[in-house]
Amino acid sequence: MLPTEAQWEYAAKGGLNVKYPWGDTYVDSNLISRTNADCNNLPSVIRRDRVFVNRFGLVDMAGFTWQWCSDQFGPYMEGIEKDPTGDRIGRRAPRVLRGGSWSSHGDRDFRTSYRTMRPATYAWLDLGLRCVAQQRTNAISYPAPTMPISATADKLNDAVHPMLDPLTMPAPRTIAEYKAQMAYIPGGTFQMGSNTGKDNEKPVHQVTLSPFRLGRTPVTVAMWKEYCQATGKSMPAAPYWGWIDDHPIINISWDEAMAYCIWAGLRLPTEAQWEYAAKSGQNVEYPWGNVFNGDLLVNKSNALGHTPPVIRHDRVFVNPFGILDMAGSVRQWCSDYFGPYTQNAQRDPSGSASSGVVVDRHVLRGGSFDVYTPEFSRTANRTGGVASQSKFGFRCASPEVP
Repeated sequence: MLPTEAQWEYAAKGGLNVKYPWGDTYVDSNLISRTNADCNNLPSVIRRDRVFVNRFGLVDMAGFTWQWCSDQFGPYMEGIEKDPTGDRIGRRAPRVLRGGSWSSHGDRDFRTSYRTMRPATYAWLDLGLRCVAQQRTNAISYPAPTMPISATADKLNDAVHPMLDPLTMPAPRTIAEYKAQMAYIPGGTFQMGSNTGKDNEKPVHQVTLSPFRLGRTPVTVAMWKEYCQATGKSMPAAPYWGWIDDHPIINISWDEAMAYCIWAGLRLPTEAQWEYAAKSGQNVEYPWGNVFNGDLLVNKSNALGHTPPVIRHDRVFVNPFGILDMAGSVRQWCSDYFGPYTQNAQRDPSGSASSGVVVDRHVLRGGSFDVYTPEFSRTANRTGGVASQSKFGFRCASPEVP
């Protein structure tokens, strides 16, 4: 059946009070529209560029084609409604259209609440539809977010590995909360590195990984406070904005991050695990696709000038594995030494035996809130830091899969 208008808008908003499917700021590169599309050759419904996947795993809730809803187009009712159908005018009344299309000029048509109508018999080249089905009580639940382009993402929906909603879950304040929220990353094979990036990203080589779990967010300030209270350690030097509990902890060395992971019964992710999770197992330049989009991350070109909350609704991208901030926010330690790649295929690699320099360095990934350029947001970008260098953040991993 066709979705009701209420179902369509709720899905487009991802259950949030947002102006556009991706947030409250218009981002032209998130959709196909007349300003950026080849209007004579619309692309596939499954693609990696000019697309936004919302927190319910839906694509093209703005742009592409206008979409029919089942409702008759009429004024809204006052008061509270439950499962409204919108059928209250007359059989010949025009029907609701939502979502804008490739032929739309401005941003008005792409708002999640914008509505228009056409006669029920009307047909045109920018009108389309999507279908809904009544949920069966014994059906498998598919929680957000999933990515239709990722075959491996289907494993995330297995009932054994239920997903949380990363945009509404509370920021983890304790290691127990963090462990409960960790994402299941299905095993798989991917191409690690980049042929178009820096020399230290070459050669591209095949890596196969076993399933693992990874923190959806970097470790938070509140979690580090818990650690200090339990171990008697002191907080690191505070940044100029002070310590904010739901922000990522920074000014942490590799040695300190390793000590925390051991205390927590976890570990740092390997560099291969980090890149695989950032790429969602795909061959993509950035966590969201192959075109840089500064509106999907926090960095110096658009940010507050300090770390952001780990859970937020703007300037964030949740990837198909349910991971946040794999670009921007804080640069993150990996367990590996920062050394050259091999050209040989590898399985569950732990990295180089050393970094090949006098003072060994360890891998850092993910860009940072204080970096301007898109370069550091690339999924293959890598740099290194001395183990005692305390400027960075981290997230935890675990080989244990429930």
